[in-house]
Amino acid sequence: PVYKRLQTSTSESGPKYTLGKPRAHGS
Repeated sequence: PVYKRLQTSTSESGPKYTLGKPRAHGS
């Protein structure tokens, strides 16, 4: 899914996207 790609992309800086939901960066 699309959120999977976003989650992986921001995984290094923190889960910005959780299940496609915008979360606090570095949360």
